[in-house]
Amino acid sequence: GDHHTFFADELEFLKRLLRKICTGSLNSSILVVRLHPTSGITERYIKEFKDKALPIRFDYPDDSFAAENTWSVGQPKSVIRFVELMKFSSVVINHSSTIALDAAFFDTPVICICFRLTSSKNPWENPSFSYSSSHYRRVRDSGAVDLPASMGDLYEAIANAISYPEEKARQRD
Repeated sequence: GDHHTFFADELEFLKRLLRKICTGSLNSSILVVRLHPTSGITERYIKEFKDKALPIRFDYPDDSFAAENTWSVGQPKSVIRFVELMKFSSVVINHSSTIALDAAFFDTPVICICFRLTSSKNPWENPSFSYSSSHYRRVRDSGAVDLPASMGDLYEAIANAISYPEEKARQRD
């Protein structure tokens, strides 16, 4: 069946972003998607993006990266993959995730999606709701992250982060 996700537009969002990458307008980018450890959509994505020629790869963290952490550090390989992903990515795009802090720690440009592709009856599914929460407001207000309000703004923020990664370095510090 269909699984509920915190980012309800995620599949369509990934498809649009992938189409943009395939046009070559975001250099020769590869989209790496790090799924949440408790995500119930892994199999759906494997089926949806099975064409190995597509510039999309998936990273599967172990359970120690879940929000309900058991205080376990995690498998060494999983931790190393995560650190490499944060350190060597050109930009980290997320939907109100604490991964924004991890990326900033490694001075990697961060983009926090601040829009929906479709409307929702649930206010908690609106990104502005997430970014106004007490624990995320400081990230939003720091100036260290881009908060695009549309796909066009997102494409521009990605191109800018790739071309000028140092632009918000002082705010990420």
